[in-house]
Amino acid sequence: MTDGTDENGRLLARIDERTELMDQKMDWHYREVCKRIDDQEDRLRALEKWRNIGAIAYGAGAAVLAWITGTSQS
Repeated sequence: MTDGTDENGRLLARIDERTELMDQKMDWHYREVCKRIDDQEDRLRALEKWRNIGAIAYGAGAAVLAWITGTSQS
């Protein structure tokens, strides 16, 4: 009759293998999430740069429009 130590050893080895695979998948998932967050931050920084240019263009356009409507009423 066997005492079950061989079966327990195989079971523990299988559990170790499965937890290692789960750890690898979680690491991969974490890296992918970090990449997405970095991409979003880069996009936001780019939009912030264009926001200033857009505000200047809008202000200049409004000034020109105000000047045109002001001169046409005179």
